[in-house]
Amino acid sequence: MEEEKVDQFSEEVIGEVESLSAIFESEITTIYTNDSLLKVVYKSATITLNLYIDLSYPSKSPSIKVSCSSFPSKDIVLKLESHAKTLVGMPCLYDLVSKAVEIMNDLSNNTKSTKDKRKKFVNSI
Repeated sequence: MEEEKVDQFSEEVIGEVESLSAIFESEITTIYTNDSLLKVVYKSATITLNLYIDLSYPSKSPSIKVSCSSFPSKDIVLKLESHAKTLVGMPCLYDLVSKAVEIMNDLSNNTKSTKDKRKKFVNSI
């Protein structure tokens, strides 16, 4: 991390980002876009989650952007933003990444369940 840019954020935010990086290892990238904005990127095979944190975090929720080729990104963002509103004032980066993974798993399971039902129906005809 670039030292002069890190100094702008509280020790709690820096510690939270470092913990998140340790938990998710190569799936997390941290980018300081300027002196007062931090971008945390979670990237897996199915989703790219961008969390933008400014100096008012955690009093203000991160801005959220999602890229997903399998499911509508807008729906995922709306669910994450709704979840983030319940966490205002608390460190929430881990919660948001975990929630994104949970949403993707739910969407994948629902899609698989629908395909299985169609397959059973077709086979029963």
